[in-house]
Amino acid sequence: MGGIGALVCLALASWSHFHFKKADRIHKLMSDTKTTPIGSLKPGPVEIKGKVNSTLPPIPSPWTQKHGVFYQFLVQEYHQGEHSGRWFDYINDRSDDPFLIEDETGSVEISPGEAQFQIKTERSTASGSIMDETENTGEQDRTISNSSWDGVDAPEDLRTLLKTRYGKDTRGLLGNITLKYTESILQNGDEVYVFGEVRQEKGKFVIGTGQMPLIISENGESGVEEEYEQKASDGKSAVKSLLIFAGVLGIILFLIGVFVSS
Repeated sequence: MGGIGALVCLALASWSHFHFKKADRIHKLMSDTKTTPIGSLKPGPVEIKGKVNSTLPPIPSPWTQKHGVFYQFLVQEYHQGEHSGRWFDYINDRSDDPFLIEDETGSVEISPGEAQFQIKTERSTASGSIMDETENTGEQDRTISNSSWDGVDAPEDLRTLLKTRYGKDTRGLLGNITLKYTESILQNGDEVYVFGEVRQEKGKFVIGTGQMPLIISENGESGVEEEYEQKASDGKSAVKSLLIFAGVLGIILFLIGVFVSS
């Protein structure tokens, strides 16, 4: 049984090492890639800075009905584990119309279906036993979140939206489900950093995902790089801990085997 435990630890260490190396590689690629004027783009990893622009009619977001170029309506469900809890996606609805990022040198098309978005937020949460806090970044009200906690149901407009649009409910057999709601919106004129991969499609440049994941961020260049640096550091620590545990377990099993055989 202990041998199986050691093998599991080694397998987890191998999986963690893979993700650590991936995050570390992306962080180094980001650090080595400098901001490029859009008019000077060429195929390969890229970092640009510019303003969102779209010639398509603005689309309304599901919850607040605010019009923008892009929206993401994310509902996450809280699962309590033995020692800690985690959030899992319950609904992840996002628009997928392409839009442009432009600077004074030109513009380039972005395919949001491949993107990770980091949009600055303004948050307000319902009262409850897990969290009751308000965070205001001073930015425009483009992202709003609300949470339903123990005994506190979601506002009626959210419950109706979940039922009519997504066929979901805020209540289960045992009462309210602990849910967190976040709606993020990008509008024309918003200034963003974009990390991604330039490729050519139908005679024009498009930025998508490749060696560099497609990340669209209002948090600035350093915020994205710091996130991947932290992911790499966390992965490295996890690998080290699992290898130490597997090694200690292997030594204990060896000593037990020696003792039993003697």
